[in-house]
Amino acid sequence: MIEEVTGHTFKEELQRRILDRAGMKNTGVVEHNPILENRAAGYTRLATGEFVNAPLQDQSYAKGAGGMYSTVDDLYRWDQALYDDTILSSKSRELMFTSYLKNSGYGWGIGAYVKNGVEGRGKFAYGFGGTGGFASFMARFLDDQYFIVGLGNMRPIPQGQVGNKIWNTILGFDEEPPPPPVSESLYRKLLNEGIKEAVAEYRELKEIKNTPNVPSESDINSTAFYFLESHRIEEAITICRFNLVLHPNSAIAYARLGEAYTKRGDKQHAIENYEKALEIDPKMSTATRALKQLINEN
Repeated sequence: MIEEVTGHTFKEELQRRILDRAGMKNTGVVEHNPILENRAAGYTRLATGEFVNAPLQDQSYAKGAGGMYSTVDDLYRWDQALYDDTILSSKSRELMFTSYLKNSGYGWGIGAYVKNGVEGRGKFAYGFGGTGGFASFMARFLDDQYFIVGLGNMRPIPQGQVGNKIWNTILGFDEEPPPPPVSESLYRKLLNEGIKEAVAEYRELKEIKNTPNVPSESDINSTAFYFLESHRIEEAITICRFNLVLHPNSAIAYARLGEAYTKRGDKQHAIENYEKALEIDPKMSTATRALKQLINEN
């Protein structure tokens, strides 16, 4: 839309209208060729607590929705420029930070915060972002001009939890450090001792009220995906089978196991699991396409 209206590239308009005006010298649009000094590499934290290199992906297509790089200092300059007319007029800023649909402004979540014990004392705007190997969050506390920003070259991270702890530190609240995620010990047990032992521990954890970070079906499925992306196929298969013991009617879990067997080169087991996924959910298009391709290859 920007390019259609202005006749210039997104990069050119970004530079002229925002980066130059705010003095942001370490921010720009991701491009493949230029070498950026101190550019961070992305990592994935597996459910076991291990770190692996995140899959390489070209983010240049994403433009402002995940195709930019920056620094904490530059984002602070941007934050400060939004308190006067450096970038936007007062009318535009009012529109940007007004809550419209489901507590959303123009690109921001909008909420109210408590300070000095007073509910809803001030307005804050917040946003979260993430792509392969990277995560970010920011919050602007408009009535006090506090700005919290976090940039991480690791996924997943609990962005909201980290932001809340920083905010509580600003307010002077002391908090106990969180316990290590139970998922880490659970997955270590799964991969070191077997599915039966891990299932027993999982069910025991589910019976204890308020146990944090007990992985859901979706979490386990995502973990299998991360292992597949790291080319650790056998471990991914174990995690998928674990998920199916816990959730035997999950079409997604069967489809993920089919994907794992496909990557192993075991077409017969891949076909069987995709067929089971489609028995549960006949409309699962990804399983339909994968199964069709496997049958055609045979």
